[in-house]
Order: sequence, then structure tokens, then C-alpha cells
Amino acid sequence: MAPITATVYNAFTSPSAQGNPAAVIVLDSPDHQSAAVQDGQDFPCALFPPDAQLQSIGTQINLPMTAFVLPLPGGSCAEYAVRWFNATNEGPLCGHATLAMSGHLFNMVARPPPTFRYLTRFHGVISASQHQNPLGDGKLVGIEFPELTNLPPVPRGSETWAQLKSLFEEATSSRWQGPGEPLGVYKQDQFLLIEFSPELDLAGVQIEPQNLSSLKSYVYIFQISAQSSEQIHSRVLHSFPGHADEDIATGSAHRAIIPHALGNPETRARLEKYHPQHEGDALRVAQQSRKGGELVVQWLREDKSVRIMGRVDPVGAKTVEASEN
Repeated sequence: MAPITATVYNAFTSPSAQGNPAAVIVLDSPDHQSAAVQDGQDFPCALFPPDAQLQSIGTQINLPMTAFVLPLPGGSCAEYAVRWFNATNEGPLCGHATLAMSGHLFNMVARPPPTFRYLTRFHGVISASQHQNPLGDGKLVGIEFPELTNLPPVPRGSETWAQLKSLFEEATSSRWQGPGEPLGVYKQDQFLLIEFSPELDLAGVQIEPQNLSSLKSYVYIFQISAQSSEQIHSRVLHSFPGHADEDIATGSAHRAIIPHALGNPETRARLEKYHPQHEGDALRVAQQSRKGGELVVQWLREDKSVRIMGRVDPVGAKTVEASEN
């Protein structure tokens, strides 16, 4: 058994938000004779350690996510390939761990480029840069993910609406009536987007994610904030059998939330009502988990992507045993 050390960061922190922990492991470069990985080719799984080894490391580290970052040969479509593993399985895309590894690379790489490009297994090439905060002073690390838009609405009164109502009323302390009834529900494949009224105390809603595991979905819950300090409040649930929990602070969910808040006419009207001075396509988000997270998210309409920005703070290191096989 060979020890391996991971660097741990908290992502999406602020003075009032602890952020979401993630581990970052930069793997050794592949053999110098390895061929460059071109855009459109299959993801180079063979250049990584075996899946069982990556999963074992992720399980031992036991954080919400561990990012495994692999330098790619020169001439490749990206500087790095990346895979994400939590304690139980591989994640297809992870915002907070990508923010953590980007902050790590910008600090550790000598003369870093303006932008790092990452080849992912399921979502092609994504990128990360340092940007001026569009809603404040200073710079933030920003990652760009493809937008998730046009989720079909669930008709109110439909069988699906009734099923969701029953599940959520069992899993939460809130009834789907009055301020507790969603203003809109949208569903496609494994993604469920729910908007609640600004009048609802979203942070105070008690949610048991395991009671929603039959949904087999990523559940993105949000409201237009009635507070002046941020425009959006969000909560994010992973609701799958054997893996049901609430995410502390996540970027990937907001590739659906922010385009909806800015692009849906009814939701945009609520935004303008509560934040009449707001301009542009960047919104400040307070994710209202137990530890809390703060994000600045900008919708890049022409690029059909979102830029997810936040602070990254170092925590320390964790050393685990990694099998040689």
C-alpha cells in the first residue's frame, strides 16, 4: 500500500458561510510517450489509476467530493483530465470540487495560464479562470459549465404533481399550500427544479432527503430572495437510493437555477420586484444548507453556459493508503 496525500479546501466560502469541503489530488503525468487527447475522442480512462483504486481513495477521504486531476500530454484538447469521486460513487460533474482544484492549480502551478481547460468524462471540456467579481471588489475563481435550460414544466394538478406533492409533504415540514406551494416545478431526466415563493422561510424547511430517494434525481430548490444581500436562495438535494443527502454548496445546480431566474418571465418579474436595482446577468446566491455557501453566478447567454464564481479557502491535508493494483 502506498500513501497518497490530498489537499483539502472549502469552496464557496464567505464571512457567513463555511462552504463545502473538497479534496484535490493531482496525479502523476502519464508516460511522456502517451498520445495527445483530441477533442471528440473517448475520455482517457486508461491514463487514470483503476476505478477501484480511485473509489477506495474517495471512500477513505470521505468528503463530499474528491477531484482527481491528471495532466494531459502537450497538444491535447485540455491541460488536465478530471474525475470526481465521493465516498460511494463517481460523480458526473461537481462544481465545488472543480472550484477547489482550480484554486489549487492557480496557486501551485508556476506561471499558470489565464484559463485552465479540463476534459471531463461526461461533459466534454470545461474551463476555469480568475475573474473580477461582477458584484463586488476583488477577483474570484470562476468555472464555466454548460447551461441546463428548458426543463419542461410539471402541470399543476397532474399525476406527477400529485406524486411530488405527496413525497415532499412526507419529507419536509412544509405543506404544499399557501407560501409552501411551489410557484413552479420543472423536470427532465434526473433533474428536478422547484421554485418557491419569496415569502417561504426556505432555510427553515426541514427536509429528510432519504424520503425522496425514490425520485432518483438531483433536486434543485430555489426562491427569489426577499433580502437585499443576495438575489437567490437555494438548496440542493441528491435523492438517490443509497445516496440521499443535502449538498452544502454546489455550483452545478446553478447552471439550471440562474438561467431560469433570469430567463423565465414570471420568475424574472419577481426578481425585478424584490431587487429593482439589479442589472446584468450575474446574481449572488446564498445556498441555505447547514454550513452555508455563497456563490456569484453569471449567465453567459451567447455561450450557452454559466460562470460559477466563489472563494476557495485552504483547510489542510489528508493522507490515505492507495492500493498499487
